[in-house]
Amino acid sequence: MDDLDSYRNSIGIKLALAVASALKENKMSLDEYSDVGAEIVERLRDMLSVDEIREYLKDISERYPIFASVYLEEQKKTQQAKDEVERKQVTDELAHVSS
Repeated sequence: MDDLDSYRNSIGIKLALAVASALKENKMSLDEYSDVGAEIVERLRDMLSVDEIREYLKDISERYPIFASVYLEEQKKTQQAKDEVERKQVTDELAHVSS
């Protein structure tokens, strides 16, 4: 299993848990559950990049607020990763300048 498959599976699980929670709390009907579940499986299966998955998360969270927390969590992780890369670049540049 490659990184994309792992990410796809991780997002699929998080979305499935959000659906299960929405069902339990009566925030989603069984018909919606069936439709949304089928959409998630079909769409995630065809995604070819992490960016596509992130774009889908944005889209589905706008249409179904029950997925907003999954989207926001992923946004936070993405920003943290970007921040870490920037910190490393600055640290490397400072180390290079001082040597």
